[in-house]
Amino acid sequence: NLTRHPGADCYPWWSPDGRIIYSLPEHAPNENDENLWEIRVDARTGQSVGEPRRITNWAGGHAAVSSGTADGKMLTVERGGREADVYVGELEGGGHRLKEARRLTLDEHDDIPHAWTADSKAVLFRSNRNGTWDIFRQRIDEYSAELVVSGPDYKWAPVMSPDGAWILYLSRLSPELGAATPVRIMRVPVSGGPPQLVLEGVRIEDQNCALSPATLCVFSEVDLGTKQVVFWALDPVKGRGRKLTSVNPKPIPAAYSGGGGRHGWGLSSDGSRLAFSQPDQREGVIQIISLDGREASEVVVKGWGNLGRMSWTVDGKGLYVSSIPASAGSLLLYVDLQGRADVLWQKLGAGGLGTEGVPSPDGRFLAWLGYTNENNYWLLENF
Repeated sequence: NLTRHPGADCYPWWSPDGRIIYSLPEHAPNENDENLWEIRVDARTGQSVGEPRRITNWAGGHAAVSSGTADGKMLTVERGGREADVYVGELEGGGHRLKEARRLTLDEHDDIPHAWTADSKAVLFRSNRNGTWDIFRQRIDEYSAELVVSGPDYKWAPVMSPDGAWILYLSRLSPELGAATPVRIMRVPVSGGPPQLVLEGVRIEDQNCALSPATLCVFSEVDLGTKQVVFWALDPVKGRGRKLTSVNPKPIPAAYSGGGGRHGWGLSSDGSRLAFSQPDQREGVIQIISLDGREASEVVVKGWGNLGRMSWTVDGKGLYVSSIPASAGSLLLYVDLQGRADVLWQKLGAGGLGTEGVPSPDGRFLAWLGYTNENNYWLLENF
């Protein structure tokens, strides 16, 4: 009875020697990976005999039994799936176009970019390649990544402090971000060393830092009472600073993944403005919020809706914005402050997953989240 094994593949294979072979997902954060298991069954009663036994120890993608030989000695297995990868390309045309786009991370796990190092030579990203969500950096002229922070906690949103001394990141104990989940902002020296606590709060969603000579870092936190998204100044050493502003957001639909379950926003490179998107399938509206007391404005992105994660261009004249079209693909747009949009990158059939683009501090390159799909059939013997 496979009901005692939640997540078992719905197409098991019953071998001639009395084993049922099935696939089973791994535990978080590798729940998108599957491996083959077996359990012996009494052919007369249909009851299981003994405990399940793991057959494979694969990393990356799903695994499903296709068929087996009549003597039970060989098995055909379909392996594959979709993984998140870091892509990089060179910006041209004032940031409106990409050239020489290529995949940077070449492993078979999920890699999600968030920021660049201050010298524009390496991308900071999170990855589950070691079984937990850890922070890595990889130079754009190299093929392997360097581990920055590891550990059993769930880590995301690494950014560089404006002075280039610290890598800041968010951390929580559980992969799930619940209504009252404690979230810590951590720092680690760029030169290396143990992580240090900056501050702890509830429903901290994201963070961003301006570029030098600006000094501002900002983090967003959902107020559990008012449901507002509140933006606070962040000092990498002293912690929480003054309240900067707040936004009354629309509810995030359960099926919306453009912001990964978070509100999409970005801090301009000079630290003077915030851009904030409201999830809406029909229209794309970005609020431009001044942090120096000037009146807020709106950018209506003509022809595009369901906007998600976003980053400002280095010159402050536009934004790199994720959009999920009705066709369930994935789009990365360049949007100017008049609402005109150019498609920088598109992935059809990406399952309605969002992307995000991050420009290098020198404005020459863009790193973004893309998806790689791969499926192959394998023959399994002596299992």
